[in-house]
Amino acid sequence: MKKVIVSVIAVVALLTSTYSTAFALCEKTPLVSQAGRTATIYGDLSNPDSYSNELQKLLLDPAIDGVYVLDPTLDSASDSSNSKGVNEVEPQGGPTYHTHRITNVRTGDDYVGTNKIATVSGVPGDTLQISISKSVSRTYSCNISAVSAGTISTAVGYSVTDSASVSFGVNSPVPSTNAGRKVARMTVNAYPIYKTTNFTVQKRLHKNGLMYPWETCGSGYARNPYGAYYTRVYTYK
Repeated sequence: MKKVIVSVIAVVALLTSTYSTAFALCEKTPLVSQAGRTATIYGDLSNPDSYSNELQKLLLDPAIDGVYVLDPTLDSASDSSNSKGVNEVEPQGGPTYHTHRITNVRTGDDYVGTNKIATVSGVPGDTLQISISKSVSRTYSCNISAVSAGTISTAVGYSVTDSASVSFGVNSPVPSTNAGRKVARMTVNAYPIYKTTNFTVQKRLHKNGLMYPWETCGSGYARNPYGAYYTRVYTYK
């Protein structure tokens, strides 16, 4: 039996957690859920051995096309309906100017990155292995230029210009058959998963010493990597 291994150690970023309760639920025994042709494992990404058995079973299940591995301790986003991160804009050209603020900070849908972190391929009899600690950049977007990255960071609860460390681990044999068909080759791909935090931008007019009501003028999001998504692809004889 041959082992096909991808092993990379990249820059590691220190992460803090405000989700100790959620982590306690999956620290010893990873939680597994299934929806359609995908499954989700909630586990400790820094310790791939803690969920490797569950991941291996799911990757070899003909009914599963992809597996999410999520670590609640890496989800550092805030979730609040309060106004946060007010960005004061200095008056320009006279007594009329605007201030902006971020409000309605809320959790959005998870986003799977389009760039592969790793890929490994082999034939029946091989054992496919991935062992990577990768620094993945956080991302953000806002359609109001007056709102800075620092303001967005204050609102969502983490620095949107920093990176986060995500570990990827796979240890899976290549089967000789899948769903009754003879396997020629199996490939496993790994992608980062981001927790999305959406927000609304409001502006307030200041004119001749008067402050007018806040009004919505834009929106944006920030994305924080907190998991891995694995797919396996078969080539048949």
